[in-house]
This record gives sequence, C-alpha cells and structure tokens, in this order.
Amino acid sequence: MMVVSEQTNPEDGGVGEGGGERLDVHNASVNERIARAGRCAMTNLRTGQVCILPFRHREPCQFVSPREPAVENLLRNPRPER
Repeated sequence: MMVVSEQTNPEDGGVGEGGGERLDVHNASVNERIARAGRCAMTNLRTGQVCILPFRHREPCQFVSPREPAVENLLRNPRPER
C-alpha cells in the first residue's frame, strides 16, 4: 500500500498545496525522478523496471526499463495522462 499525505497532487510532481509530499518518494522501491513527474514509479527491485502509469492508478503496474524513450518523454512532459 502506498502512503501519501492528504494534500498530495500528482500533477504538481507529488507535492501538495500545503507542502504535503508523497511519503513513498524516499522509499527504495520508488524511482524518485519518475515519481516527481506524477507517475507511480514503483520499481521492480529484481529487474529494475519502473511503472510509468499515473500516480494512484487503479490497474496493475506497467513496468518498463527506465532507459526506454517513453520514460524520457514523460520526464520532459510530466503531466499524467487521464
């Protein structure tokens, strides 16, 4: 289960209006750079792949290599898809 503050907004990089921040960003199983782009960023520790779906998505994680062009594109344009 992912723990976040009440005021977290994934569209502002995981930082909420009241200074709230995703509490999972500092977890070893979350890629901080991708999480700050508003994505799930859960990391498969065995493979190193990361989930690039929007933060708090309901479907199963979609893991890709952090070196994939899609990851670089979402980091340049961090607004999560809805």
